[in-house]
Amino acid sequence: MAVTINLNNVQGAATARTAAQWVSDNPIIPANYVGFETDTGKYKLGDGVTAWNSLSYPAFGGGGGGVPYTGATQSLDMGEFGVDAGFYQYDLTPTNTPTAQGTAYWDDNAETVALIMNGVTQKIGEDTFFHVKNQSGSNIAKGVGVMFAGTDGNSGKLLIEPFLADGTYPSEYFMGVTAEAIDNGEEGKVYQFGKMKQINTSAYQDGDILYASSTVAGGYQTTAPAAPNNVISVAAVVSAANNGVLMIRPIIEDAKFANLRGNVTDNAALVSYIATSADQGQQVLNAQVYS
Repeated sequence: MAVTINLNNVQGAATARTAAQWVSDNPIIPANYVGFETDTGKYKLGDGVTAWNSLSYPAFGGGGGGVPYTGATQSLDMGEFGVDAGFYQYDLTPTNTPTAQGTAYWDDNAETVALIMNGVTQKIGEDTFFHVKNQSGSNIAKGVGVMFAGTDGNSGKLLIEPFLADGTYPSEYFMGVTAEAIDNGEEGKVYQFGKMKQINTSAYQDGDILYASSTVAGGYQTTAPAAPNNVISVAAVVSAANNGVLMIRPIIEDAKFANLRGNVTDNAALVSYIATSADQGQQVLNAQVYS
């Protein structure tokens, strides 16, 4: 039968015993009093009714070097302190999806961790972004193909503006697709690689390859531009819809050689191509394309 510890004996040695002693004595500890295990560092909180052996160690801070906290009903605020651990396990089926900037959660659909940034959610390991600034003089909408347009002084911020694939600028200046609307003078994110959702792709078909447009700055076309225009395969249409999906993965093709596509027959072993590069003033001699 469990012995109740009276309040006069709670202080001092009565509240501190070895784990074996607690099990052997199996006392009832008064409510809101703590019994410590001197050899393990663990403790239990008494309720005035339950014997020691039937009490559970606290889920959080119960000693023994662990904090197996479960069943939270609200967020845990660590203040300015961090969490140092060998690994961190995300809840694979979160009840609530956070929306606040700087939070992360497990995205079951993408099967990776999602990091919420300012206006954009990054799927870790699947999306790559540039952090940029718009000083083009006009607002730039989401989904616009943009180019590198310099830097913002000593800040190192990359400047962008819509890209026109008419050969005015080298193809290497192309950066990617705006992941969000970026007003003039504001900062935002540009997709360099990844799957963009919630974008109007209703003008295209599933599977279309989108090239940087040679007639509309920041726009796209489904056929490769002819030389001397820039030939940049920007994205593939994953879902053609008002709320569609694009797979962003810019591929720069040399316009001089883009025209060779489809001109090599099955029996051809070699194509010799001689051209003059007008933009660099160099000759390209005997460029060999093997079938």
